[in-house]
Amino acid sequence: MALKVHKVYRALLVNPVHKDIKDHKVCKALRAHKVYRVLLVNPAQKEIRDHKVCRALKVNRVHKEQMAL
Repeated sequence: MALKVHKVYRALLVNPVHKDIKDHKVCKALRAHKVYRVLLVNPAQKEIRDHKVCRALKVNRVHKEQMAL
């Protein structure tokens, strides 16, 4: 599991709009690695919860404008 989670995050870091990443895998990665939620959340919204990030990912795929730091 850890390897798959890391692969998901490496793909997110390399190409945020990578369409091969499944949303449920991204949600699993968010639950396992809460530290990395900063990558998926707007820096102005530091109080956001992980489940909201997962819901936002399902709605907007991956926040490409927010991930392009």
